[in-house]
Amino acid sequence: MQRFIFLYITFAFLILSNFCNAKNYNPDSLLYVLHTVKQPSEQIIILNMLANAQLKSDPLLAYNYAEQALFLSESINNISGKANSKLNLALFYNENNESQKALNLLLEARGEFLKISDDLGLAKTDLELGKVYQGKFEYEKALDVLYQAKDLFKELKKDKELAETNNFIGGSYYDQENYDKAFEYFQNSLVIWEKTWQ
Repeated sequence: MQRFIFLYITFAFLILSNFCNAKNYNPDSLLYVLHTVKQPSEQIIILNMLANAQLKSDPLLAYNYAEQALFLSESINNISGKANSKLNLALFYNENNESQKALNLLLEARGEFLKISDDLGLAKTDLELGKVYQGKFEYEKALDVLYQAKDLFKELKKDKELAETNNFIGGSYYDQENYDKAFEYFQNSLVIWEKTWQ
């Protein structure tokens, strides 16, 4: 019964998260904007948006956009740009099973987000760090950063991200065979998703 509930909650979460992760902006429109803006700080924002939008459909293109954004950010010492570029590059590396490169970039991005007190960037980075640590079977580290991400997403009222974080916390407990805690967090995730879709 417990296994059935786990599979049901995981399946429901995957369906909802895949639906919600569709990007709300068109890469062609972003490219047009990129060629019209003149300020490097504006170009950095668009390049990072492009990197994020293309991550699933064209990972190498996403990587190139993130690299361009990082180069520009470092040339003008744009801390926010550096942080977001490193986060995007880490996502690319993690998708390509290069977890150590992803981990190093995430830790650098986390430091940059802390410098500018960007709680949303910090929460997103902690969530990704949790995924990397979980993949490396470092469950204590995973739970530490996932709980930090959960608290920040809750404070920021980011329900989709909060549901995702609860799901990964549940996954960490499940991998450690702590099924009661796993069920609690899978259930929390599902409840948040249901509220979001009402």
